[in-house]
This record gives sequence, structure tokens and C-alpha cells, in this order.
Amino acid sequence: MALVGLAVGGLAAIVGFWLQLGAYRERSGALLLQQQAAERVDGLAPMLAVFNENALHRVQAGPFATREEAQRIGERVREQMLLTPVVVERSMWWRATPAGEWTEAHNNRAVTTTAARWLVADGESGGAGDA
Repeated sequence: MALVGLAVGGLAAIVGFWLQLGAYRERSGALLLQQQAAERVDGLAPMLAVFNENALHRVQAGPFATREEAQRIGERVREQMLLTPVVVERSMWWRATPAGEWTEAHNNRAVTTTAARWLVADGESGGAGDA
């Protein structure tokens, strides 16, 4: 798999699984959470980054090779910080302009509950008029 990403704070936002610990409008809140996570969760500091995307500052740790590995570390975060991180998958990156940096991506949230009915944005299940 090609690893293409945007360098942010010395860590690349590489395709793969990440733990999102929080998202803040103000960068100062994100930086505070990043500092707290680095101090409270052993070994997490070098994996932490703050990504500025869509007017939010997202505190994420990663990348992880598998969803299971991210979930395992997420359980440690939950126990040691008393917060529940969400596993996100950075599955695709693209440039905002043809000559620009790789600044935009899909972040797919993992689900935390089951459901009998799901909605898919921009999905089509069977031909014209049957989306």
C-alpha cells in the first residue's frame, strides 16, 4: 500500500487506522489534550498529532496497521484518561488544488453501536432511481 500523507507537526497523516481522541474549534484545547495524552498513556506521545481539518483541530494517534491494534490502544486510552477515542480510517487523500499539498482526506468513523438500518452518503445500490 502506498503511504501518502500530509506532514503535520512532524508526523505524517498517513493512510491507515488512527485513534481520534478529540476535536476542537480552538487549537489550544487540542494541544492541551495532546499534552495530557502524552503524559498519561505510556508510549503514545510519539504517535500523537493535531490535524487542522475543516476548521477543527483533531487530536489523533497513529497510524496503526489494523483496526484491532487501534482498538487495543484505544482501550488503554479509555482506561488511563477516562475518555473513549474513536477509530478513524484515513482511506484516501487528495490535493485541494492541482499543485497544492495533500490537505484533504476521508475520515471514516468506526461505529460504537449496532443498528438495523444504515444510510450511505453518495451511494447507489442499483441503477438510476434506485439509490
